[in-house]
Amino acid sequence: FLPKEWEEFEDERRKNGSPMTERAREKTVRQLGEWHLQGYDIRAILDDSIRGGWTGVFAKPKHRKGGAPGASRAAIDAFLARRSG
Repeated sequence: FLPKEWEEFEDERRKNGSPMTERAREKTVRQLGEWHLQGYDIRAILDDSIRGGWTGVFAKPKHRKGGAPGASRAAIDAFLARRSG
């Protein structure tokens, strides 16, 4: 369910000396998943974080796109299981 911007975000964190721990990765993916389920554009959220050089992700009203999201909580859990297994 995560776009290519996720890998770019992780790469930027590594380059900036702040690689993600497994715990940080899980919490961030879960947060992005919740925002996705609420209709936020996680690509735009990740793009803003990359562009700003931030180590975290932040949803803003401009990121809300509305409509029915494509991912489910099960898809989020499956992604996390693949990453840790």
